[in-house]
Amino acid sequence: MPQGSTSNSQETKPWYATWFDTQFYKLLYAHRDGQEAIQLVEWLERDLQINPPAQVLDLGCGRGRHSIALAKRGFTVTGLDLSEQSLKDAREKADQADVSGSITFLKGDMREPLPTTFDGIFNLFTSFGYFVNPADDRRVLEAVATMMEPQGWFVMDTMNPTWVVSNLQKSEEQSIPGYNVHIERSLHVDRVVKEMHFVKKEMGSSDEDQLSIHEDLPTEYHAREEVRLHPQAWFEKQFSEVGLSIEVMAGHYDGQPFDPQMSSRMIFFCRKQ
Repeated sequence: MPQGSTSNSQETKPWYATWFDTQFYKLLYAHRDGQEAIQLVEWLERDLQINPPAQVLDLGCGRGRHSIALAKRGFTVTGLDLSEQSLKDAREKADQADVSGSITFLKGDMREPLPTTFDGIFNLFTSFGYFVNPADDRRVLEAVATMMEPQGWFVMDTMNPTWVVSNLQKSEEQSIPGYNVHIERSLHVDRVVKEMHFVKKEMGSSDEDQLSIHEDLPTEYHAREEVRLHPQAWFEKQFSEVGLSIEVMAGHYDGQPFDPQMSSRMIFFCRKQ
């Protein structure tokens, strides 16, 4: 059985507790940069008048690209994530960007509120909807409301289910350093599932590809991502119940208005009531 496939030792851990710590995750998403984060921060400052030096929380910060973009603009940032490897990478990137003094990276579960409050909280690039039980998604929003200062703001960025269903790319092939990747996407009730199968390239591949691969990585690897597609109405109901009011809804990182059919993203800007 290729490493990464389901086994008895892994059945007790959900996909998000292991996938983000792997080298394959870093290889597959190495192309991501901070452009969306820069666009988002510029929109917040330009149109919504959110300015540094606000104390902000990057909830599900991953490898830190959004945290770093915020710190570069003068915000004081706390980044929270479950992945130890992602946090290690984030700290290294913050050092390289010379903003480590403005960011504190913490390991933690987003369902559990930190013992402090923030002027603003970000949950970006679909860092939501991972849990098996949808009640845990509600717990995240309750934790967000608990950690917000009065009149504090919350930015939630997630997929638009209507757009996803209409535009789902069911199959694709990617070439990354050292590996060919076959990707399958499917819809399972209210979840979109992404299956990724990595196969190491033949010896004839370029030297650059071969040099980038760690010797201890397997020939084949299988990984899976699952995200619950909550509709707009679900967010509206949950936000209201935890004390958050939707002030603006955008469909793109530059602040373009949300179109239920055409927007790939749902970006909610909320205030604590």
